[in-house]
Amino acid sequence: KNFEKARIYLSQATELNSTDTSANYHLGNTEFRLKAFREAIGAYRKAATNGMRSAILYNNLGKSYYNLEDIEASIPEYTRAIEIDPAYARARMNRGSAYYELGRYDESIEDFLALDATEYPEVNPLLAQSYFELGEFQTALKYFNRSIDQGEKSGEIYHMRGRTLMALAQYEAALSDLNNAMNAGKKDADVYLDRARVNIYVGNDPAAMKDLNEAISLDGSDPLAYYNRGYLRELQEKWNDAIKDYHKVVELDPGDHRAYYSMANSMVSLGQVSAALEPIDKAIELKSDEASYFKVKGNITYRLERNQEACGLWEKAVSLGDKKSNFYLDQYCK
Repeated sequence: KNFEKARIYLSQATELNSTDTSANYHLGNTEFRLKAFREAIGAYRKAATNGMRSAILYNNLGKSYYNLEDIEASIPEYTRAIEIDPAYARARMNRGSAYYELGRYDESIEDFLALDATEYPEVNPLLAQSYFELGEFQTALKYFNRSIDQGEKSGEIYHMRGRTLMALAQYEAALSDLNNAMNAGKKDADVYLDRARVNIYVGNDPAAMKDLNEAISLDGSDPLAYYNRGYLRELQEKWNDAIKDYHKVVELDPGDHRAYYSMANSMVSLGQVSAALEPIDKAIELKSDEASYFKVKGNITYRLERNQEACGLWEKAVSLGDKKSNFYLDQYCK
């Protein structure tokens, strides 16, 4: 109610004198607190146009744009705040967060590194995630460790450190972190899927299958979960079930060439050699530089007694780097 009263008073003041920088600035702050961000931007702009030079004003302008999800527009305002006061850490934190949201991770890292992590402890997980997205997993791990050492024990932080450890092939440590994430209450489909993948890496297929089933029950829209379950079903020689999973993958993601390739292999294992041509052709259409796809199509066409075509496909596989196809060429094409 006090802010509503302040809005009325300050609006009247700016109507009487539209160049009153103080009234416009405080009106902007009031609108901001009332979450009327477009109105806040208008008031802040009037204050700036009439000569107010304030790092806080430009930071609040940036935050108003950010809250309206116009993140790109927020960055010049934060930058102006930093130019006015290079020591204004809040504006640098906000700009770093905006860069992060836009996927401009190099720039977000530059801003986050300029901050005192004791004053802004939230920069450590943001730095960790930024380095993770850039594929700098060892550095990401360092900042995830700092976050956890400083008392951050959320399921999300354990999950993300677990993913980082997966990328570094430290599977036992990754499994421990994913279990910690679940113990901290993060039991969504992504955690189950990641733990399933780790269990596949360490050879615990029954645990992996259990986690994949749980991931799919929680979120049936992730093609990676179906792909991994199809892979396990292939290992179990449950070809029909594997094919069903691979069909689901390409239903969710028609561009997944690996699923078409795996589907073709499962069909061949079932003796459905002619039917396997369609998915292997689709795999090649989607990724025409994958040698193994030409090798498998060569194997299929040879079994269909299309020998000349098979030899041409194996030659293509060899040209793309598949040395094993040389065996087929020597054995069947001379």
